[in-house]
Amino acid sequence: MTADVPFSRAARPPTVPGDVVFAPQAMMSGPGPCRDVAPRWRWVQIRLGGGWRAAELTTWRRHHGSTAWVALVRWGCGAADWGWVLYDPAALQPAPEPAAPWPGRAPERPGRPGGRSDGATGRTGRP
Repeated sequence: MTADVPFSRAARPPTVPGDVVFAPQAMMSGPGPCRDVAPRWRWVQIRLGGGWRAAELTTWRRHHGSTAWVALVRWGCGAADWGWVLYDPAALQPAPEPAAPWPGRAPERPGRPGGRSDGATGRTGRP
């Protein structure tokens, strides 16, 4: 919440040492072409406001004459919940793989009661 506008929140959480660093405006609007690359990993976790947040990485970018990569990430659904951040492996990492099976896929259960060994359901399709 800011003092000027009641019931509002800051555009970005306050930074804490170890958080992602947002790319400076001069770097993002510098002269010359830039190289955009589709991400190899899309779901990431970023360190923001002193904690880890899930985020979606949509684009990698390197500007002409720069050795630094910046990433376009979105960590929420709000209008201000996105930004270009400088790549730092300590603050921007691929999201960990889930230990559970993919949602929507039923686990295989051999010997289920009432199940047939050939996988058929025994239903004929008649009402």
